[in-house]
Amino acid sequence: MRFPADPIRRHRLGVTVTTLAGAAACAAVAAWAFAPVVQSRDTGLGPDVSRPIDRPEALRHAVETEISASTFEIDLWPAAKLAQAPEPEPPPQPTPRPRPPTFRLVGIGTDASAAPIRQAAFDDPRRGRLVIVRVGETIGAYTVVAIGDRSVSLLRDEQTYELALSGRDRGDRP
Repeated sequence: MRFPADPIRRHRLGVTVTTLAGAAACAAVAAWAFAPVVQSRDTGLGPDVSRPIDRPEALRHAVETEISASTFEIDLWPAAKLAQAPEPEPPPQPTPRPRPPTFRLVGIGTDASAAPIRQAAFDDPRRGRLVIVRVGETIGAYTVVAIGDRSVSLLRDEQTYELALSGRDRGDRP
């Protein structure tokens, strides 16, 4: 027994209708594309297609005209202009920033001699030792300029560096 709302039959019907409609549209497009072109009357807006073109007569002007060689005698890349162009200056080399000292200030004290002289103690990790210096002495490439109560000024290549004691080295309590 056939069921009227059978989904398979409905699908077949839809495919058949779509195929027939597509075939009709293709036939209409093919009839339009393959139909012969009918010449229309001259409206004066385009070229006159009813009269054949006399090719040699139309090209006679182009053949009689001579091309002058002087038209092509132009210097596209003049050597004089290229030689006069100044060479660009090279970009300035960036000055290397001086590196800060690699050693750490660990203490400041005075000499126990008759004339008290301030001294600074540095931990030098490159050499792995403690270095004690006074004003005017050097540590590595740095010269000690001044020793204050909690900081030391060092000079290298006209650049001054200030190293200060950290809180735990000064005896401060958090």
